Amino acid sequence: MKKTVIVGLTVTLVGTVLLVLGLGNGGARTVYWDHGFTTDQSTPVKSHQTSAKFSGVKNFSLSTASPVQIKKGNVSKIEVTYPSATKITQSGNTLHFNLKSPRKHHGIIFFGDFRRARQAFGKTIITVPKSMKVGTINSDIANSITIKNMTIKTITSSGVGDVNLNHVTTTENLDLENTGDVNLSTSTFPSAHLDVGAGDVDLTSNKFDSMSVETGAGDINFNSQKVGKSFTAHSDVGDISGHVVKNKRTQISVSADVGDASLFGSSHNKKIDSNAKNPVTYRFTSDVGDVTIHQS
Repeated sequence: MKKTVIVGLTVTLVGTVLLVLGLGNGGARTVYWDHGFTTDQSTPVKSHQTSAKFSGVKNFSLSTASPVQIKKGNVSKIEVTYPSATKITQSGNTLHFNLKSPRKHHGIIFFGDFRRARQAFGKTIITVPKSMKVGTINSDIANSITIKNMTIKTITSSGVGDVNLNHVTTTENLDLENTGDVNLSTSTFPSAHLDVGAGDVDLTSNKFDSMSVETGAGDINFNSQKVGKSFTAHSDVGDISGHVVKNKRTQISVSADVGDASLFGSSHNKKIDSNAKNPVTYRFTSDVGDVTIHQS
């Protein structure tokens, strides 16, 4: 028995030493199946951020796996800090960003791969002059895009990343397709269409004429919004919870196919009509989930 224990401890000690030596020499790699077990032989990416300045730019086209932040600052030209793996090109007054995700394998990922991914994708920060009028921001983001304190002609998104807009005004309509989580705070739009694939939607103190929100698998939450004409929201699988101001122009209906629906504290009355000539209409529906609307 003692001999077995000694042999076991010896093997464990030798294995630990070999593991430490292996990791210290670049041994932390992805193990995947490719006609037999093999490892990812790619060279570890060094953490490196690059900075550049651009002039004559009005629009941004973003196709990147890097988190992106766009903000205003005390700069005379557009300043960009970005991961060195990003390819940036200027075409006329449009700045194009491209950073693709690395090839993915099905297998076991060791901690070294998480470190390399974090180093490779870093963060892209775009700072524009305070006096600049931004045109179109077209994003295909795999991670997230955050825009603060800015007036923009229009924003479109077709990526699966999260979208965060804080104190943003668009002069044309907002159109977000197949996104991750969407957070809109203290922002203004003529109208907005939010099509969220599998994420949550949080709306805080926004102003718009009309907005439609759809989510496949996520919750929709909102406080009182300043609505000019209409606000509709639908979730395939998820809850809807929010606050609506009740007055003579408020016309509202709620429904849930599989779940509870409650309007202003009543689970029996699910509709309020208005005799106003041009009522502000609200309609909230869920296929599978609860719908709860409170009076502000």
